[in-house]
Amino acid sequence: MAVLGGFAAAIIVFAAVHNWAPSELLIGILVGVYLLFEVVLLVKKQAHFDGWGWALLWWLLALFSFGVAFFFWIGGQAGNSLCDSAEATKSAFQPHAVWHVFAGIMAVFLYYYWRREKRPLV
Repeated sequence: MAVLGGFAAAIIVFAAVHNWAPSELLIGILVGVYLLFEVVLLVKKQAHFDGWGWALLWWLLALFSFGVAFFFWIGGQAGNSLCDSAEATKSAFQPHAVWHVFAGIMAVFLYYYWRREKRPLV
């Protein structure tokens, strides 16, 4: 229940500040909070995985995919390095679209990572 409450609170806060804060900052905050929670769970030994090697691999692949997605998201916006001309903004292919592909790949890797977790029998 606490997770749903935190999720609802995050939605309300981010909806309230989205006009005043850049999207890059908001996404950075969300990623930072996620990473913090993962580290806290691992340090407190609350996470139990079936095959740590595979879990770590999926998590690192997800992190890498997010990095690539973020690179294309920033660089593919009009006026930035991957979209720096008027012709590029009229092209049928926009580099920004690669963001969506890698964000989807990240979601699949995170699914495989979370699927490795096993609840201890207590």
